[in-house]
Amino acid sequence: MSSNRTNFSINEINDDHMIRIAPNYESGNPKATETFAYREAFSFWFENLAKRHSDWNMTNTHASQATRTVSPKDVVTTVYFVCGHQGLPKKVKLVEDTGNQKAKRVQTRSIKNGCKAKITKKTLQNGNVVVDYLWQHATHQPEKVQDMVHSKLPAKIKQWIVSHVENNMD
Repeated sequence: MSSNRTNFSINEINDDHMIRIAPNYESGNPKATETFAYREAFSFWFENLAKRHSDWNMTNTHASQATRTVSPKDVVTTVYFVCGHQGLPKKVKLVEDTGNQKAKRVQTRSIKNGCKAKITKKTLQNGNVVVDYLWQHATHQPEKVQDMVHSKLPAKIKQWIVSHVENNMD
């Protein structure tokens, strides 16, 4: 009996993207400030530390008006990243006649729990990147397996799964 399935291992995924890590900052200080000499250094830090700590969503980008840490004339753009658990779950609408919850198509629980962790990236005129990193997640611990089960899959792992399913390796 022949099969078109291929044996493969989860180790085919770059394990660095599967393992969550806790940042090595002073636990008494929930905010860290990092300065990078150029954008590529920030990108390396973001991919290899911040994304391995939590799942971040870009929420806003704008030209800065004023900041407290650097001269406003020097700031070119500001980009905000928030934890994937930021915000609160939407309230379920009730059907007026019966008082029952309205039927939903999606039956999964929301991962939103009011997390305040965020990254503020300021790109300066001289090419430096200043990052304010509010790294503590007060409402959950993204590096714990229990939290990973209830979180969204990282993009690289999701892409790996899709490519294997498309190749009939499910």
